[in-house]
Amino acid sequence: GMLVLNGVKTGGSGITVGAVGALAGTGSTEESVTNNGGAIVPGDPISNPTAKLTIGSSIFNSGRVLLDADSSSGFVAVNGNLALNGTVTIQLTSQNGFSGLTSGQHIVVIQYSGSLSGGLVNLALGSLPNGITGSLIDPATTPGTIQVSVDHVPQPLTWQGFTPGSRTLWTVSGPTNWMNANASVPAQFP
Repeated sequence: GMLVLNGVKTGGSGITVGAVGALAGTGSTEESVTNNGGAIVPGDPISNPTAKLTIGSSIFNSGRVLLDADSSSGFVAVNGNLALNGTVTIQLTSQNGFSGLTSGQHIVVIQYSGSLSGGLVNLALGSLPNGITGSLIDPATTPGTIQVSVDHVPQPLTWQGFTPGSRTLWTVSGPTNWMNANASVPAQFP
């Protein structure tokens, strides 16, 4: 099942997420969270999928983080230490077809205020749509955060052949007979 935490949770002894469970929401708790193979999902999957989820010190024993990449304000905020054990898969999702991603963008997945145990060897990046490539940034180089780099996002190109004054050859890495639809400037086909 899924626990959606959209308020403030206090007074407990911690939250444990099982292998088929999930913790999601826009709320906060200072309680520790142990993820034993389940999913952590910042934001409310129904009403606000791009919001931040704030939790106490956390142990990830494998499992996943499902992050909506449509907003920079949605991530897991860990107030305390973060331990990565086994393989934690980061899966980027999108309500808008990944239309907001740009090449070179860095996406914060987890922000933590304490120490980190584990590292890049404990992280995996889930699949991305065709044409989009990404990579995990070594947490040793970004203290306090776990980040994904968006390495390449294909740009929508329109061939300009048969347009008066345009070159009519369909070529790859040749003349600028394509138009970049995002910038309205001539472009080469990669």
